[in-house]
Amino acid sequence: MSLSKHGIFTFTTLFFQLTTHGECRNYRPMQTDCTFYRSCLESQYQCGQEGYPLGYGEKYCQRFHSLNTPQSFNDKRLSTKGVKWRNRTLVCLQDELIREQFQKGFLNCENIKNVGFQTHARCYAKADPSICGLPLSDWKAIASIVDIKDYGKPESVKQILEVIVACGERTIEELLAFEHERAQLFEIYGLKTQAFKAAHISYFGAHPVPPQIPQLDEKIRENKQKLKFIESIKERGHQ
Repeated sequence: MSLSKHGIFTFTTLFFQLTTHGECRNYRPMQTDCTFYRSCLESQYQCGQEGYPLGYGEKYCQRFHSLNTPQSFNDKRLSTKGVKWRNRTLVCLQDELIREQFQKGFLNCENIKNVGFQTHARCYAKADPSICGLPLSDWKAIASIVDIKDYGKPESVKQILEVIVACGERTIEELLAFEHERAQLFEIYGLKTQAFKAAHISYFGAHPVPPQIPQLDEKIRENKQKLKFIESIKERGHQ
């Protein structure tokens, strides 16, 4: 009995997927490795240079890995905490795709892209440390590696907004907590919170400044700058 064209296509596709799955089934993402996108996803689905495996996954994986090296993209660096976040996040992104690939399989390149983008916000935020807890300098380094054209893509805008909304809420909570702690310190030292600056000059001019105050001032300043940066990223995503 002869096979129809559809039957041949189905059998060939299934055979190709099974053999490729066999090659990639034991793949374990490493913190310094981006080969999964090309060797596993691209070799199986052949999405091309503009497809998700090469045009997004591999490209940004390599750019992230370049940070803190002599070949650093845009000469940017991450803090020690930022490097830890990067390494765990890149492994998370690949793990999510591997899990999807072997549990359900991808229907096509569009399906890969949709699943890939869905994992971004989750991996960025759930990594320990979370992206929300990184210093502003790390946020700027991370944002700098993304191509302007990718900010304008609907799927990019969606995942960017998901991340910054979550981080914005956390940043505001931290800011309020720092300001509350600062106010309590001023009250402990017998100062009225309504006149921080005047009280600081009149009171601390003759007494040493409690060490917590400058530390809290720096945290408050950092969080306010983070909120401004979040707004600038929102505007960029909507352009």
